[in-house]
Amino acid sequence: MINKILFLADVHINTKDEKYIYITKFKKKLFNCRENWNANIVKNEIMKILNFSKETINFEVEERFEPFNSTGMKPDYLKLRITYEMLYHFVEEMLILNKYYEK
Repeated sequence: MINKILFLADVHINTKDEKYIYITKFKKKLFNCRENWNANIVKNEIMKILNFSKETINFEVEERFEPFNSTGMKPDYLKLRITYEMLYHFVEEMLILNKYYEK
């Protein structure tokens, strides 16, 4: 799963796609150099994805990923509560769209 997330983060996908936004945010959450980063955190987060956890992912959307519509309001998808199960499906869908399994 880590390889899949890293693959998608490195592919130049339409950055306005909400699925890509959440995948990228999750990658940054896992590998951002922070004081409390450690391998156990990464392992636990990946296990939640692989176990289709219904738990909501705790991360904030960065300013540069927050596209605004013509009224200046954020799109509704940025207000969604994304679960680990949803993120798993986002990853798989994006991998199929980017021909990851055709190699």
